[in-house]
Order: sequence, then C-alpha cells, then structure tokens
Amino acid sequence: MNKRWRETFSLWAQSEEFTQKVAEARQIIKDALNDFQKPYCSFSGGKDSLVMTHLVWQMKPDIDVVTLDYSRNFLPLRYLLEIKDIAKKLGWNHRVIRSRILEKDENDGIPRMMQVLNREVTPFLLREGFDLAFVGIRKEESSARKHRIEGHSNLTKIPEVHPVANFTWMDIWAYIISRDLPYMRFYDIYGKVVGWENVRFSTFFDKELETLGGSNLDGYFSYRYRYKSPQKRN
Repeated sequence: MNKRWRETFSLWAQSEEFTQKVAEARQIIKDALNDFQKPYCSFSGGKDSLVMTHLVWQMKPDIDVVTLDYSRNFLPLRYLLEIKDIAKKLGWNHRVIRSRILEKDENDGIPRMMQVLNREVTPFLLREGFDLAFVGIRKEESSARKHRIEGHSNLTKIPEVHPVANFTWMDIWAYIISRDLPYMRFYDIYGKVVGWENVRFSTFFDKELETLGGSNLDGYFSYRYRYKSPQKRN
C-alpha cells in the first residue's frame, strides 16, 4: 500500500465516526461473550475477518481462531501459509480445519462449499463444544450479506455474531493501518487493479465474484496455483 493511501486511512482512524464504529463493535462482542460459553472466531484471512478477530481477541485472548481449508482449488497453498503466519504473528490460538472434499466442482462450487460446511465442519465444531461464531461480514459488501445479517440468518446450526457488520471499507482499512496489523499480500496485488474499495479476499476462481472480474484476475495472478502440478507450484 502506498504512502498516500496509508495517510488517508490513518486520518480516517482519527474521525469520530470511526471511533464510534469501533466502540459499537466492542459492545457487541462484550454482550456476546457474556451470553455464550465457548465462542470462536471464523478467520478466512480476509481483511474483514482480520479486523473482527483482532477486536474479539483483544477482549478474549484465549479464543479459538478457526480457518476452514476447503481445498487447493479454493485456497492456494501460498495463501494458506500466509494466513497461518499472520495468526502466528498476532499470537492467536489458531487452528485450520481441512475438508475431506478436496476438489471443487466447477459447475457447483458454492453448494459444494456449503456441503462441506454443513456435513463436515459444523458437526466437528459442535462436538468441540462451540456455541457461537464470530463472523467478519459486512452489510456494505452485498445485499445478500445485508439480508443475512439483518435477518439473523445463520449459515449453520451455530449462532453467529457480526461485530463489524456496519463497518465500511474505509473503516476496515483504517483499523488495519492504525493498528499496524499484518494483512495478506494479496491485497497489495489486487488492490492496484480493482481499487481498495473493491478488493476482496475470497475463494479463488469463484463464479460468485465474476461481476468483479474475479475469474479473469485469478487466471492472471494465480494461474499456476490452479493449472500446474503441485510439484511445480513452489
């Protein structure tokens, strides 16, 4: 990220609006921690879940931070290793849950992910005793996520809380820069192309993101992680 953008986000971090958003997020987290016995943070490696997890971790340093590894087609190894490195640098109690379903169905990617979530991941988390998921999604991202948040529609049987639901993209980056948090190098690569307001770290080669040019960008930046053999990806 260049100096101009860093200065912009640093200035926004000093604004009253940003300060109020952070205070509201902390209150949401405090209430949830009082109401549930064993919550966890869902950490995808993306900027939103990074901010959300950092906010929760400040109030509960021993909280479990969980990353779901669907497969190499969804999450190239280089990015998974970087996610682990970020969690280690921040001192989080981080664990990766890897799915047994290793290949993405090109024509049915999203339902396949939900199959993994509901048939493999959720039963495991319930057996572990987790009763709440802190999830870093925001209303601004899409109408679907806004409806999900406002309608209290959870993806699984585990209740969800969304502390950064009302954050804007400016708020997210202001928090990251003002706290000097490590973030995925992915953002510096894609941000130059699509802009800091649009860049999203999500599943790769995902049809859901085609409107943002996701497939074309992934085909350029991450081509070798999908089409070359594992031995040649290093």
